[in-house]
Amino acid sequence: MRRLFFLILGMFTVGSSSFMIAGLLPKISQSIGQPISITAQGITAFSLTYLLSAPFFSMVFANKSSKRLFQIALTLFLFGNLITLFSYTIVGFVFGRIITALGCGIFNPFVLV
Repeated sequence: MRRLFFLILGMFTVGSSSFMIAGLLPKISQSIGQPISITAQGITAFSLTYLLSAPFFSMVFANKSSKRLFQIALTLFLFGNLITLFSYTIVGFVFGRIITALGCGIFNPFVLV
């Protein structure tokens, strides 16, 4: 039961990361000094990276230990969110979103199996 709780918590966190950022775009664009239309490219970068990385990582890591993959995925997810949090430029923001999406792309296929 404890293991299931952490999987559910992880899926909630990863899932809400992709949608929650949209509501924060006005504040983020203000803090990095870019229009909302430019800042929204972070959402596009996240979505495209997630779209391409999830099937790729599920094939590449098919025979790997799931415990180690969860650790890698959540580390990437955390690292990407920290980059996003502390970025003061659009490049740092988009880079952080891409790293976060890579973590999501590793995490989600293995939770759903």
